[in-house]
Formats: sequence, structure tokens, C-alpha cells
Amino acid sequence: MKLIVVIFVALIATAFCDVPDCATYCGNITAACTGVNEQYSTNAYCLSVCSVLDLGATDSSSETGNTVGCRAYHANVSATVPDPHCSHAGPSGNKTCGGENSTCEAYCTIAMKACVGNHSFFPSKGFCMAACMAFNQTGLVGATSGNSVFCHLYHAGAAIGSTANANLHCPHASPSGTHNDVGVCGTKCENYCQINSNTCTGNHSLYADHATCMKFCETLPVGTNVSDVAGNNLDCRIYHAYAASASANPTLHCPHASHNGGGACGGLCDTYCHVATTYCTGANQLFANVGACMTQCAALKVDGAFNAISGDSIQCRIYHAGAAHATGNAGLHCPHANITSGSNACGTASTTGSTTGSTTGAATTSSSTGATTTANAFTVVLSFVTLIGFLLI
Repeated sequence: MKLIVVIFVALIATAFCDVPDCATYCGNITAACTGVNEQYSTNAYCLSVCSVLDLGATDSSSETGNTVGCRAYHANVSATVPDPHCSHAGPSGNKTCGGENSTCEAYCTIAMKACVGNHSFFPSKGFCMAACMAFNQTGLVGATSGNSVFCHLYHAGAAIGSTANANLHCPHASPSGTHNDVGVCGTKCENYCQINSNTCTGNHSLYADHATCMKFCETLPVGTNVSDVAGNNLDCRIYHAYAASASANPTLHCPHASHNGGGACGGLCDTYCHVATTYCTGANQLFANVGACMTQCAALKVDGAFNAISGDSIQCRIYHAGAAHATGNAGLHCPHANITSGSNACGTASTTGSTTGSTTGAATTSSSTGATTTANAFTVVLSFVTLIGFLLI
């Protein structure tokens, strides 16, 4: 009797609410959506993406959900009206199958099912959505390269199916967009600067503009683990940049996402000694090697603000060591980064940790140059007065 009831209910459900299947959906969309309306490069790729999406239903009540059913509905309509229904039927959902944030809904659904275990890079869907919303939202659907959300989405889908696929595509699908800085969905610096410009804003802003961020980013170690949350590398800083939004706590995470890592992405001395020994060399050399730097760094004050550009602290010295490269003026900034005195900019103990500013080479160059010029002018005037006095005697 129970079996008869189950069969009867199933027949009723089938009659009033078709259950979509991937073979039919992919056959329809790849046939109807071609040329400028193409959503999947191959039928096999469509089947891979479809396999990790929720099925849903194909009745008219399911025209907006992040499901195969919604996409199947729009794939059917696209046979006669390809624009805009092909984009609704595609993996991104184009603000329809999944709502206003459909691309990120699709990305997170796929990425969190395709990239798991050692390939995982998000602790939760909330973190995934925060990262995705900070990606560059422009670009072409189906893009396989370039700094855009659609590239991240494509590689999340391409990671499905095998360990080999995950090994290759999960790093590209990650917020870093790359592995060992071989840029696919943008370089790590492009993704780092894109994300933190959208999550660390206002009083938590890290850089004056994108160009400044890119120059400072070049001074940081790349990293090899896209899920790193503690190492002195870009992967860690990228995590904390989107964590600032995901956790609604920019006060905690934006300093960690900054150039100096805030003591979370590697120790402050790790960051300082990396940039100081890499960019203050030759005539501007500060240390014989990293070991010598680490020994001396232990005595530095660590109470500077995360974006300090002056004051007797390690944060100030990290800034100027990085600015030696970012501004192209090692002769100006390496003396400021000096541990023993922090010449001119980082040598006033009374302002420890109290002076902050935007991390911009231009601002610091202007400030430091102005202070030096004023001091030099004062010295010239004093020497001149002393000479006149001597002649009158």
C-alpha cells in the first residue's frame, strides 16, 4: 500500500512540476545560444557545471532561482528569444537565475563544491560571497582569463570532475586568481588591489589609489597557498581583505591586509626585513643579510598605526622600505627605513604610533622632502648669519 502511495505522489509531482535534467538543459542551451550569445564552450563543460547546481524545477514558479530548473526554463525560451534569455540560462544567471547577485551565487555554489579539501579557499559561503562581490564585476561571460568575476566562475566550473582539473583550475578560481603569480584571472596584485579597494575603505583605506597599491604590492612575497591566512605573502593579505567584509570587521582585518601585514600575515620583522633587504641595496644598503636585519629588528617599537608614514615604529620603516621601490626613490626612503635612526621620518620617539597617513608614495615623498628642505634652509641661514658675525668682528 505504501509503495502505491509513493508512486502515486511521484506521478502527481511529475505531472505538475517537471524535474530538469542536465542532458536536456545542456543540449538546449548549446544549440540555441551560439556566437555572441554562447554560454558554454562545450557541451561537456555545461554538463560539469550543471552537475553541481541544485536541480530545482522547470515550472514557471522557478524562473529566478539559482537552479538548473531556472536555467532550463530560459534555455527553452532562448530558442526563439536568445537575447537576453541565453545569458539568464548560462552559468552566471545574469541577475535572474539567482537574483541580483546571481553570478556570485553561482560562483560560490560551484567553487565550494568543486574546490574542496586541499583545494578549498573559503571557510564559508558568507566569506565566498564577500570575496566575489569585491571582484571586478565587468567582463565577458565565459571569459577564461583576465581580472573579472566571469573568469573566476569559469575556472570554478572547469575544476569539476577530477583531481587533475582541481589542481589546475582551483587556484585560478580562487580570489588570488593565479598560482605562483602566473596570472590567469588577473595577477595576484590585480586581485589584491581590486578586492581591498572595495572592502577596506574610508578610515580603513590602505592605499591612495589603485596605481599606488600595485606598486607597493610588487614588494611583497607572492605565496603559494591560496588558502593561507597567516603567511607573509599576498594570499594571506587577500584573505584578510575580503574577510574585512565577510566578518563585518574592517578594524580587525584591514590592518592585516595592509602592506605591513599587521602582524598577522607574517611577523612585522618578516615583512620589514624582506622589503629592506630587497629594495635597499647597493649605495642604500641597510643590512648585510636578512639574518642581520632580523636580529636588529627585534628592538624596534611595534605600536605604530598600520598605515604610519612617520613616527618611531617598525610600521613606519616598513612603509619607507616599500616606498623605496614604489616611488622609485631609494635614496630618499631607505634612510627613513634605517633601524638605528629612521633618518628624518621614522626617528622621533615622541610621535610613536600617533602619526598616520594614507599609504601613498606621493604624500610621503612630499612630506619628507618638505621637512628636509626646511631643515636645510634653516642650516644655510644659520651658517650665513654666523659668517656675517665673524666678519664684523
